[in-house]
This record gives sequence, C-alpha cells and structure tokens, in this order.
Amino acid sequence: MKEKIVISSMFYPGVGGIENSIRNIASSLTNMGLDCETVSFSTFKDARKQKKHHYIKREGMYKLLKCLFSGEIASLLYAIFYLKRNFRNNIFFVSRHPLFAFAGVVLKFKKHIYIPPAIMSDFYIGVLNDIKFSEKPLQYVKYHLISKIHQLYERVVANNRNVMIYTFSHNIKSQFENKYKKEAVVSEPGVDHSIFNFNQTIQPKNKISFIYVGRLEYGKNVELLLSAFMKVDNSRFLLNVVGSGALETELKARYQSENIVFLGTKIKGELSVLYNQSDFTILPTYYEGFGQVLIESLCCGTKVIGFDSSIANTAVTQIIENDDYGLPIMELGESGIKSILTKIQAEKLYKYDKERVSKISKSRFSWQSFCKNLINFNKGG
Repeated sequence: MKEKIVISSMFYPGVGGIENSIRNIASSLTNMGLDCETVSFSTFKDARKQKKHHYIKREGMYKLLKCLFSGEIASLLYAIFYLKRNFRNNIFFVSRHPLFAFAGVVLKFKKHIYIPPAIMSDFYIGVLNDIKFSEKPLQYVKYHLISKIHQLYERVVANNRNVMIYTFSHNIKSQFENKYKKEAVVSEPGVDHSIFNFNQTIQPKNKISFIYVGRLEYGKNVELLLSAFMKVDNSRFLLNVVGSGALETELKARYQSENIVFLGTKIKGELSVLYNQSDFTILPTYYEGFGQVLIESLCCGTKVIGFDSSIANTAVTQIIENDDYGLPIMELGESGIKSILTKIQAEKLYKYDKERVSKISKSRFSWQSFCKNLINFNKGG
C-alpha cells in the first residue's frame, strides 16, 4: 500500500506563493506515483475544482465555537476534528501554516514535516509596522493577538521531536536554528516550467517596465514602493501592480499616475505574459520567507529586485547569487528603492539577455528536484 501524503495550509487553492507551492508540490508528488492529498479552509468554489482536495467548511458548530472563543481558536479545533476524522496518524503530514502544524502535533502524526512560510515574530513585525496603532487601533490589536497565537503554535511545533523542519531559504533555516536550537534543512523550491518560461514572441513595453506581484496587504511594503516610484523621474518607467487585498482601494486612490497601473489579480498564463513584458520584478518586503514570485519571474527571463538579506529578513541574497539574476537593494526604505531605480536607468541595466536568464533559472528551480529531496528527507536519507 502506498504511503499517503497530506499537505495542509489555511487557504488553498489560491494565487499566493504558499498556495502555488502546495499545488506544485502535490502535482509533482502525484506524478512521481505517490498518493497525495491536500486539505485547507479554502472557498468551496475554488476547492471543488481540485482533485483529492479536502475542504473544511467553517459553518455550523464552527460559528458557535467562534462565538465562545475566537475565529482563530475555532479554526484550530475544526482542523483537529477534521484531520482526526479523515486520516490515520501514520500518514506523511506536510504542513505549510503554523495552525495546521500545531494540529498535527496535537494529533501526534508520526511523520510530520513543517515548511514554515516565515518566522512568525518577524512576519508580524512587518504587519504591525504597516498598520500603526495610532491610525488603526482595532486592526492593530487584532493582528497583535493573532501574532501571539501563531508564535505559540510555532514554538510548540519547533519543540516537538517528531516534527522535522524543511525550509525554502537559508535565511529561515538560520533563524529557526538560532531561535529554537532545532536543525532545519534547506531545499530551494521550484517553478511550473509549463507556465513560467521565456517567450520570445511576447514584445516588451516601450518603457522601462517594473512589476510587483503579491497581496496588497499590511506587511508587504507596497506603499513604500509606490511612494518611492512617485519621487523619482519616472517618465520612462512603467510600474504594473498585480494583486488585490485590503489596501487596494486606498492605494489606488492615493497613487494615481499614468505610469502606475493596478491590474488586479492575475494567474498562470496571464502572469507569465506580464513577467515576459517586464524588465524587472520588484519585491519591496522586509520580511519574506522566500519570494516565489521572484523565481517565477526569473524563469520567464526577467531579472528581480529586492532588499538584501544583510539588511532585511529575506531570501534575496540566496536568490540573486550574482548579477545574472538581478539587483539587491542595499539600503532600507524609500531611498534604497529610489537609488536602484536611478541606477537602472543611468547604467542601462534593463538591457540584458532574457533568454539566458530563463535558461539558468529553470535549471536551478525545479519542483521535481525539490520533491525528491523532500521524500529523501522524510526517509532520513
């Protein structure tokens, strides 16, 4: 009998980096002949399209638990009840969110690998810095409480001997080991090469084109990017903002320019076309577990920009090994972004061989290699 592999996260299917990683890991493991299923709290409209996906509906008893405790605690209890009812504890359990990882510890799954999206304390520093208590006190208190709960989950998971830590980045590995004195293993994630690849038939824009791909949420520093973009000579620049979220309406109203275009959410082929049309993909976050959009961009032949790991908790130094992959920002804040934009224009760094960038990146970022490493790690090999 095949060993069943169950991959869990809060929201799947979806368009974020975590959601895309789950889809590709599940697909690669299935293609390897393994019995792989997914479980999440995703919306039924999306979930019903997925094969071997378990959708946990938050209704009925969940509403009562939410009234008695909170949405966070109610979700945890619902996850525990669902997993216990549907899976034996001898499954190979892979968790991508601290809530599901904590549920796996409670249920004592014998084979449990946690792939942390980030270190929770660092992630929520970014979120809370964005919200600011003086401006949105209720939102601030809400996320502050959630951060404490998620940090508790993470600490319990990290201190459990049955849980193995598997990370995408050297940055997360070192943070985990320093904070919890627990060994972690690194394996770089992959990209779906059937979607994200260089297409020479796609014509670039006439301007020096930048693209941001991600949620328009607290902690993503999107406003920092937009503000910096407005303060440089951007007459030759174009910035496409791809994504949606709580800050979308506010950002659209505040940053109106013919050189800034808000495109909403784009997926798969649409996103690949946008990467191909761009000269650089820019990720302005200070706290990022890895940055899946960066390697998707690279596989499409488009170089990337982000804050260097020496000044921010990112995987930028790991991803941008050298100039072939892009440009690290070496100074925090608007000034760092403005400096890199000015440098690109002055030194004409937007002129490079996109096909070569795609070729070297596709050979480096492979889901098949990642999954082989994952299985070997589980076997202790």
